[in-house]
Amino acid sequence: MTIINTTDHDIVFFAMEDDHGTGPAIRRYPFDPANRRRVHSSPVPVPSVDGLPSVRHEWSPAMLPEPQDGVIYAVSTVFADRLPAGRHDIVIPDSGPGSVVRVIDTRTAEQKEAGVPAAPNVGQILGVRRWTVPFAG
Repeated sequence: MTIINTTDHDIVFFAMEDDHGTGPAIRRYPFDPANRRRVHSSPVPVPSVDGLPSVRHEWSPAMLPEPQDGVIYAVSTVFADRLPAGRHDIVIPDSGPGSVVRVIDTRTAEQKEAGVPAAPNVGQILGVRRWTVPFAG
């Protein structure tokens, strides 16, 4: 099986028991600009909601090559949501609870109390621990 990463970044997997990304990555699907796929939106004004400006977004179509035996496309959630139903050849890196691995705050309680700032990348996603399969079947 070949997995083609169509996202804007490497997709990095950590072991299920690795809560903080301290162990080695177990799999990496590198970003390749030649495979990048995106959708774009244009805001369209709609009537205000509770007196506040409101829009709806019109999205460009999500385009992938025709399905091929043995090829799976790793796509973003936004992209997957715009694909026609019935594509069984896509997976999404699962960035939800229980899967996402983020940079943790390593300051001690004393450092926090003293006002030592957190590193700027605290909370940044390092990787995930599983795929989401949106159209399993």
